[in-house]
Order: sequence, then C-alpha cells, then structure tokens
Amino acid sequence: MNTFHPCDLHTWCFLLNCGAEISHCSNKFGNAIIQALYSVSVPPTGLLRRLFRRLGPSLTAELVNWEGYEFGTPLYLASMKCGINVIQLLCATRANIDAKGGPEGTALMVAVQAARLEVVRFLINCEASIVVVKDNQVFSAVSAAWHHRSIEEWFLVRRFTERNFLVGSSSFYIIA
Repeated sequence: MNTFHPCDLHTWCFLLNCGAEISHCSNKFGNAIIQALYSVSVPPTGLLRRLFRRLGPSLTAELVNWEGYEFGTPLYLASMKCGINVIQLLCATRANIDAKGGPEGTALMVAVQAARLEVVRFLINCEASIVVVKDNQVFSAVSAAWHHRSIEEWFLVRRFTERNFLVGSSSFYIIA
C-alpha cells in the first residue's frame, strides 16, 4: 500500500465544503471514495453520504466500482478494514459485489482472509458469489477460509442452519 499520511475528519469536511474537484481517479492514489476509506481511521457513514451526494448518483456508481492499482475497489478496501455500516452503504450505491477488487480476489475473499465474519455474512446475504472466475483464475471463499475455523464452520454448516436449510425432524442412524 501507499505510504501517505491519513487525514482527519475535519480535513475531509473542508475538502467537501470548499468545492474541490473530487471526481479524479488515479492508479496510484485511487479516487475520493478510496481515499475517504483509506485515510480516515474509522470512516463515518455521514462523511461517505456527503461525498456521494456531492458526486451525484451516476459518478458515485462509477467511482464505487473503480479499481485502483494499489487499493482495489472501495468495497474491497472496506471489507478489509471498515465497519458493516460502511459496507452496507457501498452496496446500496450499486457496488459490484463480485468484482475482483484486489490481490485476494473479491470483497468476500478479503473479508474471509481478514476473519470478518459479520462482513462475510452480510456479503453472502447480498448474494455474493462464493466462487469467482476471472482471467482463468478461480477464487473460492471456502478455500480462503481454511485459516479461520469460525468462518470455515460458518460456510460449511451455520449458514445453512441460519437459513433453515438443514433444520428438520429427520433422524440419523449409524449402521455398523
């Protein structure tokens, strides 16, 4: 990742209020959405909502799906470091949930590797693909979960019981 200094919330408020051009995209530094997610230690949803209002719906949809060289997509970055409310906001702005957003694959893959079960559950409930093929590479969230027992268990058992797929009155018999 880049080594630039994070700015505080007051700096972001100033930049939004002064009318600076914020629609620029750079392979090195990303765009305004990526910078808001990366530079503020805990980006509040209010800041992102103001940024989205300033950009407008069409430019927000474009920038929320833009993939930078160093940072990936905003949803990918948020799945790695932000709270669930930020991820919900990005998904509400038509973020492509299955876009390959960085080296680990999709936002779901990076959430799995960061052991963020709440984010994994949210993305799966938003119908994120568990297996994604891009450029002849196969990315699987289940295989990425092998380092994290709780996420692997959720993928293999609990996600089905939460949705009542495995619940019933069936009995199991062991035949020796």
